[in-house]
Amino acid sequence: MLRMPLSGRTSGRQISLGGSGDTKDKLLIGGLGLVIVAAIVGLVWSITGKHDIGPKIPDSFHLGCIACNKEWDISKDDYYARMRELGEHETGIPNFLCPFCKDARKTGFVMSQCPYADCGKYYFSNQVLRFIGKPTTEPQMCPVCKRDIMAGLRLKATKK
Repeated sequence: MLRMPLSGRTSGRQISLGGSGDTKDKLLIGGLGLVIVAAIVGLVWSITGKHDIGPKIPDSFHLGCIACNKEWDISKDDYYARMRELGEHETGIPNFLCPFCKDARKTGFVMSQCPYADCGKYYFSNQVLRFIGKPTTEPQMCPVCKRDIMAGLRLKATKK
């Protein structure tokens, strides 16, 4: 590997990066100062507040039973405990034991909420319906207000 100094003499020639030594030093110190200020601002910003960068993880999950049609909520700790119980190699959708009918097949599934403020009812997503073998509609429609779910999600995202 050929090593060549950025300034000084090489083969009898002077290499110049433009400007005097003082100018290069000032630019180097200024650039270093900007990097330090940007790092401090980023550190303070990340420490001081809650920033909505991604989707918020809910404190609880709303579940419904496909056998008895009852609904209930579980904490996020219980949800993640079930996910760990299923293991990393489990495929499909997590199912839960219904506290009402206690069907051994674990017929409880996470429900989605309609994005329209005037509806807000819970329903099983197309992914859950396909998993349990029920027919689905494309696009996904809220079973209560009969409106397009994706259009509602896009509308909700633009209002933020």
